[in-house]
Amino acid sequence: MAYSNYNYLDHLEDVEIDLSSYLTLFSDTNYTLEFSNLQSVKTNVKNLFSYIDVVDDFKDKAGAFKKYTILENELPEDVAIKFYGSEDFWWAITLYNNIDNPFTQWPLTNDQIDYLAGLYETKENKYTKEAYKLLLEETSLNKTLIDVLNPLHLADLIYRFQNSILVISDDNSHFRIL
Repeated sequence: MAYSNYNYLDHLEDVEIDLSSYLTLFSDTNYTLEFSNLQSVKTNVKNLFSYIDVVDDFKDKAGAFKKYTILENELPEDVAIKFYGSEDFWWAITLYNNIDNPFTQWPLTNDQIDYLAGLYETKENKYTKEAYKLLLEETSLNKTLIDVLNPLHLADLIYRFQNSILVISDDNSHFRIL
């Protein structure tokens, strides 16, 4: 049976969900966000993709994905628009490539490389900004080849992902988190 209603959660009104016990299933990911004019912000977030293992079935199928080289300054949202017609599916790009943290596992933009090279030069004071830029560019270049799920399989991935975290009643009147 083909499933076509991917917005079933929108139809559940006034549903309160306590996710505290459910979120213990997921690993923690630490982020340090640095802004040019502000103090660094350290935060701990739950990696919602760490518990979900729906991608492996697709990786074994011939034609389920293709190799893609990320273009300069291209973000996951840009790749999603290119392949799926919407930036809303950025998560499918990162999920399919086991990217838990797009801030550190995605190629840097030229502006990010320039900013970080200047930051490293100032904070570490070991090498020139140009040396740091070359190192960051090389590291970033090694992250440019990714797998992109064939758009024909996207609906199936969405369905499997939703069903891996939710159990919906037959009449869509209630659901529970696994």
